[in-house]
Amino acid sequence: MLEEKFKKKVPIAHDVDFNRGIKIIGKLADLNTPVSFSYKRANKKREATKPKYDWISSNTCRISFCTNEFMACTAAELMMKISGHISPKDFY
Repeated sequence: MLEEKFKKKVPIAHDVDFNRGIKIIGKLADLNTPVSFSYKRANKKREATKPKYDWISSNTCRISFCTNEFMACTAAELMMKISGHISPKDFY
């Protein structure tokens, strides 16, 4: 129902375009604090340091939306429809 209502008015943003755009918004919002992230690749410990805006992605936005709505007591079923989660296990 919502898809049909807004189909012609809301542009479709593919992940690459969305992620590029959200990083620009983060930069404009002055999210420049350096953030380090450690991870393992090929059994070697690695660390990357980038400005905070460079770590923002569509998944960051999805998690933030769900967390904020969950704290506002929005029904989980509604949030799952909006966020695209299929199973409650994945959502929670």
